[in-house]
Amino acid sequence: MSGRAIVDRLLALARIFVGAVFVYASLDKIANPELFSQSVANYAFLPYALNNLFALCLPPCELLIGVALILGIFVRPSALLVSLMSLSFAVGVTRARIIGLDIDCGCFTQDGSGSNITILTVLRDNGLFVLCAAIWWLHSGVWGLGSKIKALR
Repeated sequence: MSGRAIVDRLLALARIFVGAVFVYASLDKIANPELFSQSVANYAFLPYALNNLFALCLPPCELLIGVALILGIFVRPSALLVSLMSLSFAVGVTRARIIGLDIDCGCFTQDGSGSNITILTVLRDNGLFVLCAAIWWLHSGVWGLGSKIKALR
């Protein structure tokens, strides 16, 4: 097996993993938009007037992009968008950690049972950004439903 074939398989696994993380992260936010809006407000990053709009728009985007990555359709655009989202999350948790905000991350649950932002949260979000950027940068278009659809044309 060639080196490129191994990279393509690893990228496919990474793409499915990242997609699943974003789908999972979106579900509780969609179910609890008010609580997610409060989580957004806790970061004190956006102007207060934008918290609700952000809380309503982000979770459906996470869901759609996550599903696209899992299915392997629109992989490059989805990977670019998920990279930008991951970068913004990484900046948000890193900033919160640096300025000493003692808040729940709000990443996966909105009921307060999540974890406060620690160095592990910062490392996780920064690592997720690197993985997303690698998928965007290295994706060759194989091992996904998108490549199967193109083959039918």
